[in-house]
Amino acid sequence: MVQYKITYFDSRGGAELCRLVLKAAKVDFVDERLTGEEWAKRKEGMPLQALPVLTIDGSQVICQSAAIARYLAKENGLMGANNLEALRIDEVMEMFSEMVQRELIKIYMVKDNEEERNKLVKTFVEGPMKKYLTFLEMRLKENKDGNGFLVGDKLSLGDLAIYDGLSLLTALLVNVDPFEGRSLLEEHQSRVGSVPEIAEWVSTRPKTKF
Repeated sequence: MVQYKITYFDSRGGAELCRLVLKAAKVDFVDERLTGEEWAKRKEGMPLQALPVLTIDGSQVICQSAAIARYLAKENGLMGANNLEALRIDEVMEMFSEMVQRELIKIYMVKDNEEERNKLVKTFVEGPMKKYLTFLEMRLKENKDGNGFLVGDKLSLGDLAIYDGLSLLTALLVNVDPFEGRSLLEEHQSRVGSVPEIAEWVSTRPKTKF
């Protein structure tokens, strides 16, 4: 049996999607969370000197969170039933990567200037957020009229990416409701969050802001 260890900080951040995949697949793993001091000691020995990393069977150490999530999804039947479904999943993964790297990081980095942060949030909500979330609802509606999952008949990495991405969005933008006027997204978030393995993990995982 393959042994997995996910190493990250004590937060959800870039590792949470990988954790969600393993939880959804009912695969045991070591959830290693480093303090700042521990990371300073181990950073030089990590690929690209960055986290998260996945350690496979105690020897292979792999970096890049999206690559890890896709690998774990493929290994555990969560990457769709065919190449077209996998493409749909990749599309959503890339959308969230774009949203975080182009938009949310700008908001996250402004910590001491409330006026500037509010301007960035307003611009994001009125423009990019609307574009991204409208796109997600469109994609959900294309499969079973939005009454199921992103692709096919079962949970996939795409659903977990939506769940994790919108959870991050609500944590970062505490005064913004991304589900307002978006019933398909709200229902999908509830549907994924109600999967027993996901619900149990969310209720028992370490409590962190992000």
